[in-house]
Amino acid sequence: MPGTGRREHLDDATFIKELERMYALGRSEASGNVALSFSKLPQKWVKMKGSDKKGKKKGGPVSGAVEKAHAIVRAKRKGKTISCIVGEEDLLKFQANLASTLKANIDTLKKADKMSKKDKKALKKAQKSDTAKKDTEGEPAPTEQE
Repeated sequence: MPGTGRREHLDDATFIKELERMYALGRSEASGNVALSFSKLPQKWVKMKGSDKKGKKKGGPVSGAVEKAHAIVRAKRKGKTISCIVGEEDLLKFQANLASTLKANIDTLKKADKMSKKDKKALKKAQKSDTAKKDTEGEPAPTEQE
């Protein structure tokens, strides 16, 4: 809803589909950055059945009731933001779907070069000798005077 400051949250399956679409658009263009953020959602922000507009239960709190934890997941790409609220009971299924989506779409990461300890020592030794040579090259050579 433009201008109201409130967003509609997508359900789990729709969020995953939209995320895949964002990655596909990013792959077709040169700049394909998608930022994901996860955070715990305070219970008072979760709109529940049988609640008024502010999320408060009608009739006051029920004694002994355990509040379920919720998480909000947001994805942002070029100014478009989508979000999803995931309940505690759906969290494992959502994480599995998200992990498979990320594995399928994050393919531009470069593999890190692994160096053995021997190679690392040789590189450090070479760097030290290079700095020592630069220090001695900067000084003028002694000249003979007659």
